[in-house]
Amino acid sequence: MWVEAESSKIGEVHIPNDLWRAMKAADGVELQVTTAERAAYLLRTYRHFVDDPERLKGLVLRLKYRVGEKVANDWCELIDGGRWAEFVADVLERHYDPAYRHSRERDFPKVGDTLEVQSLGDDGLRQVAEELVAEREGVALPVGENFPAISGDCRPEDELIDRRAEGPHAPVKQHGG
Repeated sequence: MWVEAESSKIGEVHIPNDLWRAMKAADGVELQVTTAERAAYLLRTYRHFVDDPERLKGLVLRLKYRVGEKVANDWCELIDGGRWAEFVADVLERHYDPAYRHSRERDFPKVGDTLEVQSLGDDGLRQVAEELVAEREGVALPVGENFPAISGDCRPEDELIDRRAEGPHAPVKQHGG
């Protein structure tokens, strides 16, 4: 089973505790992708931000407390100028990558192997998946009561909990996996 290194909470969705512990205990592989390729992928995937630059600038300005006023204003200028690839690359290098590196070192100490990825297009991702599976063939996954999400013995309370619903006071919706 392959999962992306995430935090235990993604937005308002919480990863079940047993799955989170299993993720942290697992060996990991770091995918190394050029900043330019990552920026191109993000621009394809999150096109709605390009289509609504004012909304994006509002989100950027909320990061002032983390990156400083000058950096946030620089990013807004890049957005205003339509310099999308430069904007995304700068956000990756100044904000996302340092934060991700810190959390990876804290939460995923067993990331050891690296794999260079040439493309984040469908063919490139298919090739990465094939390489990862081939490298790990025959590797046993931990099973048992400490790893219900892996063993298939998930209890309903282990399901992903989505609190986005209709606002902060909406009823909790659970998504099985």
